[in-house]
Amino acid sequence: LSVGKPDATEAEMREACRKYARMGGFPEVVLKGLSGSEYLRTLVASVIYKDIVSRFRPRAPGSIETIARCLLSQPGGEYSFHALTRATGCRSPHTLKKHIGWLEEAFVVFTVPKFSFKPREQAASNKKAYAVDTGLVDALGAGLSPNWGRLFENLVAIQLFRRQLRGEIRFFFWKDPHGIEADFVVQEGLAIRQILQVSLDTTDPKTRQREIRGLCKASRDLGCGNLLLLTEKEEGQTEETWEGTVYPLRTMPLWKWL
Repeated sequence: LSVGKPDATEAEMREACRKYARMGGFPEVVLKGLSGSEYLRTLVASVIYKDIVSRFRPRAPGSIETIARCLLSQPGGEYSFHALTRATGCRSPHTLKKHIGWLEEAFVVFTVPKFSFKPREQAASNKKAYAVDTGLVDALGAGLSPNWGRLFENLVAIQLFRRQLRGEIRFFFWKDPHGIEADFVVQEGLAIRQILQVSLDTTDPKTRQREIRGLCKASRDLGCGNLLLLTEKEEGQTEETWEGTVYPLRTMPLWKWL
């Protein structure tokens, strides 16, 4: 973000972060000034039809692109194979699972499982899907205007995914039976090392309360006290009280964390 501008102001860094979230990081888009949406649509079509369709020869080639568009239209959205099968018109959940696996193998999307201490329960739970580059969301997604909250969350997922590919960590999303959520749980070996929440703006009391509740509940259930809230502007260290227990919370701007 700060290449060539070591003295950039915080406002400039926030703007650079938004630009990165909207355009993504493909060199042709960032360095050569090509039209992001047009180039990335062509790129994904090439990947789908040259790397996936020509290799695996599915019965309905168009369904691959439909699934990709569905997943990219709402990055970080939780999905079940049965519900997504109905939404995309795929033949069966088994076929859908196979097609998503091809999209992952071709590095169009990656999926994040729900955390559970029980491997069988974790394997059977819903997943979340993210774009490997946030420019794909703008290029293929159905939204007319950017959902900055979703894009920021996707940027965090990409950074964690990089670390996972290097074998440093595994990461998950967390959700309790009552629907209280934390965006990301970071695991090193057998230990839970960090719980992260991503929110564009927490100045609204209800929004802040929801995000902190998710962090604190996950902290209590998973036994991890390293809580991080990533926002666009806020920074600091606070102590948050939830159900009679005090939890230390660090807040940091996303651009600085990246």
